[in-house]
Amino acid sequence: MGNILTSTCSTRTGLEAVDDTEDEDTLAWDVATNTVVTNMDQSHVDAIKQKINNSEQFRHLNDSIRDMIVRDLALKQKFMKGYFDIPYQHDIGLYLVVCEIPNKLKNEKAMYHTGLVIGDTLIAWTEDSLCVPTKHDETATVSGVLLYKFNDETDLEDVLCTIAEKILEWNVCKWYSRTTKNCQNFIDDICDAIDNEGAQGLINDMYITRIRTTGGCNPLFIVTNELAKTLNIRQGRQEFHSHGELDEFVNMIEGCEAIISRQEQLLLVKYDRAFWVQYRKASHEYCEPHQCPYHAMHSSMELPGGSPSSPSFRRK
Repeated sequence: MGNILTSTCSTRTGLEAVDDTEDEDTLAWDVATNTVVTNMDQSHVDAIKQKINNSEQFRHLNDSIRDMIVRDLALKQKFMKGYFDIPYQHDIGLYLVVCEIPNKLKNEKAMYHTGLVIGDTLIAWTEDSLCVPTKHDETATVSGVLLYKFNDETDLEDVLCTIAEKILEWNVCKWYSRTTKNCQNFIDDICDAIDNEGAQGLINDMYITRIRTTGGCNPLFIVTNELAKTLNIRQGRQEFHSHGELDEFVNMIEGCEAIISRQEQLLLVKYDRAFWVQYRKASHEYCEPHQCPYHAMHSSMELPGGSPSSPSFRRK
């Protein structure tokens, strides 16, 4: 595989490697990055620069810092060195995580999205239409599952290279859409690229499905006709506006010995975990538990989510 990644968004493959010794498309030698810059590389730079300049996340940075970030994202060699210098360890794996999306308003309820974690690096597609790998904040993790365990250093490098190409494709060619180009669509595309069958088991996960179709997930449960009759409540959408409302609903199910599917049970556990994440981080009134049926499960953890290598993190 060559060192310079080129892309034409209209091609079938989207991204393909070319030998950087061919200079017919060479634009210049970039002294700042010590890299050959081709016309196609420059198009990557221009596309990502537009997104960076439009993003509130980067507006406080001066022009030189923003330009450095742009080139780190646009040039594959720089990207691999700057973001994917991840050492191999015997227990390192690729995890899918559900994380809290930080709120701009202090007291606003949180939403959740998905990302991938390798080591302590979080890979996630955001509403800025960008994926900029960052250090994973375990305190914002609702749940996680191991998708793939790397066999050796070469295996890790190969997967990282494939993911880097996918990130560049999305950073250059894709624009965020809550329904068709969201965080879970991004992860699905990466899993397809690395041919990871482990991710297919998540298709039926109700939490992940909601994120895939709407771009985020808030605490909403669909009450079936049968469950409505058992609990003597209204059929349809049941949204939990507070941790206490969720606790009362779960306690009602357990008190009536109502039968719900395993997927529905897991969905309620993840909602509860999400409220605990916020409650541990900041005591918002709507996050406060009320006779929480899952209290022992979450309070026994050092932090909801824990480390990707810990059993609690992989708890389903």
